[in-house]
Amino acid sequence: MDARMYINTSGYKFIELDDLDALKVYFKALAIKHEVYGTVYVSHEGVNIAQAGKPENIVRYKAELAKNSRFNDIFFKDSTSEILPFHKVVVKIKPEVIALNAENANPSDVSDTHLEPEALKQWLDEKRKVVFLDTRNRYEYNLGSFDNAINPEIETFKQFPDFVDTLPESYKDETIVMFCTGGVRCEKAAPLMKNKGFKNVYQINGGILNYFEKCGGAHWHGDCFIFDDRVAVNAELQETGATLCRGCHNAVTIEMQQSPDFKPPKQCPYCVSKVAQAL
Repeated sequence: MDARMYINTSGYKFIELDDLDALKVYFKALAIKHEVYGTVYVSHEGVNIAQAGKPENIVRYKAELAKNSRFNDIFFKDSTSEILPFHKVVVKIKPEVIALNAENANPSDVSDTHLEPEALKQWLDEKRKVVFLDTRNRYEYNLGSFDNAINPEIETFKQFPDFVDTLPESYKDETIVMFCTGGVRCEKAAPLMKNKGFKNVYQINGGILNYFEKCGGAHWHGDCFIFDDRVAVNAELQETGATLCRGCHNAVTIEMQQSPDFKPPKQCPYCVSKVAQAL
């Protein structure tokens, strides 16, 4: 462990859950007990966790969570930071682990879509033909993405099903590799696309963050947007100094912060460019 003081950890699991009120109490008590901060969403279809704390607290938190047979196999992605990116314990009951509002997106419908980061890197090194599909929002794509990835140009994940309907019919026979930050969105995007007739659909196991950990920044450009106070991490999983524009919700890099168009908190070069395009 270097001089960085905090561990940021995220993970999810799709599992049928009925005792949501009890689980809300359980996860909140667990976080408070071990002084771990961040968000936990519980729903009838599973849990989604994004939390942070001191290294020893995260270790104890995970150790106690592992004693629960329903959650002892959650795959967590970790990174370090000098700041604590969360300052509250938030546990909420949600209709979905990740909101999509699509009936034909049940992760249990597919089981063979996960592609390990090392295998993906080999495909890309070999210049294997794939349709690379970013399932994230526009402002996430703007900050960084895989080379030659398709930008769905969506503002929320709920718009993804409509975007899929715009894809060329020929893609249904192509090899499609999709990705998101930590993998949870792809757990729903993959069965959605399979049920819409796309035959060869893969998702990066553990998402971009796991790819960074295993393969670094190969075939990637820019940084990765994350939903906490760090705003963005680079391929070394280190925070970049980016800040969030409250006007357009884009991440503003250190370089862009030098622009005269950057007037925090509600104006940045993206805002100015958008206005100029509308004229």
